[in-house]
Amino acid sequence: MKKYRKYFFILLALFLVVSVSVTFIKVEISYEKQNSIIEDISDDKYTDFIFFRSNNEMLNNLLTIILTSTDSIVEKESLSDLHAYANILASNLTFSADLFGNELGMKVRSQYYNIDRLATNLLNYKELNHINVEKEVENLQTALHFSKRIQEALNQILEQENLYRDWFLIKDSEQKKAILQQLTIDLSKLPELQIVDANSKSFTIPRTYPSSGEKLFAHEAINIAKNFLDPNNEMKYDYGYKISKQSFPTYEVDLFINEEKKGNERIVFNVGVYDGKLYSAHLTNEAHAEYGIKYDKNMFTFEEGKEKALQIAKDIDPTMDEFKLVHAVDHKETATYTFVPIINNIAVHFKPLEINIRLDTGEFTQFDASSYFGITDTNVTTPERILSIEEARSYLPEHLTFVDKGLFLIYNRYGEKVLTYAFDSDIGTTTFIHVETGKEELVTIQYDSRSILKY
Repeated sequence: MKKYRKYFFILLALFLVVSVSVTFIKVEISYEKQNSIIEDISDDKYTDFIFFRSNNEMLNNLLTIILTSTDSIVEKESLSDLHAYANILASNLTFSADLFGNELGMKVRSQYYNIDRLATNLLNYKELNHINVEKEVENLQTALHFSKRIQEALNQILEQENLYRDWFLIKDSEQKKAILQQLTIDLSKLPELQIVDANSKSFTIPRTYPSSGEKLFAHEAINIAKNFLDPNNEMKYDYGYKISKQSFPTYEVDLFINEEKKGNERIVFNVGVYDGKLYSAHLTNEAHAEYGIKYDKNMFTFEEGKEKALQIAKDIDPTMDEFKLVHAVDHKETATYTFVPIINNIAVHFKPLEINIRLDTGEFTQFDASSYFGITDTNVTTPERILSIEEARSYLPEHLTFVDKGLFLIYNRYGEKVLTYAFDSDIGTTTFIHVETGKEELVTIQYDSRSILKY
């Protein structure tokens, strides 16, 4: 009996060793699986978290410098940077919602936008001669308290490994809810930033659309859309139309593609009733109405998509010889490219032509040329003597790296058409310098400062 008991304990020991080993392997696999999930999103949201935190920290430091500095040159450079960093933080709407939730994220983004406007006011204080300096100091102090509180929350997330790891994976953890609730309470105690652009005025870039004259017949508008989509007449269509009158009359032409491989695709064009121009188009698929278009594996790179979009831009306006890309975003299945025309060697910043390209087929899903065709006044008076590129560079902050993007005609925030030199900085912003005065001009139309494709 004692002999068997000995074997029993040996077998029991072996069983326990095997069980512990299997459990360890399961834990290891589970841990590796969780890590793989984190790695899947580490290249986007967690990278954006570090980027966001770093920019807010810079904002915090700049506000401290501005409030304590007595050196006007240092103050001006710091205000210029404050404007740049606040603009970047305000531009990232999607990540603000991911980080703080929709409601709080919108409030945080709005506050960054107000800080951007505050920096702009102070950069132009010589022009804004009736600016309330005392009120602006109060605003700066409020902005500093705001950025410090945001930084504390971001640091609190980062310092707790589990909390940081799970922040974007678990929506309703108790720790996460507690931090966001306390942040909401603390930010609600801060006074509102009272931002007033002292000499600015409400301004909309004037648009002119034809509303009288000889009308196109419906079949002419349909042929314009068909020839644009299928110049070699290789596809079969059903079609319909109606006159759509919003700010100006267009034919809304529906082309239904009768090809089996295309499923139930339908392309809607807006063709000018009086000028026959293609103002916009978008692709839909009735079989996938809820989720939009069904995409296959990408066959084109982001750069190749740009070339496809450029050719479409030239097809939309064959009279324009040259375009400049000013903004591009990769959406994985598609990519959006925004071009402006180059007229007499000057890029016209306020005439955007936006085109979205499928990266599986290289075809467009939509385009918008309404502002491009509607904004017609591109005349500019060139000063007798303009700054050289090197002279314009001397007005830029010395601690940033800039790349020259050439001459741009812009509308500034006062509604004035101004000829400028454009410079892209190494922190993702574009600065426009007046070709005669060297003053930085703020544009009416803002393109996203975090453009993925450098142009």
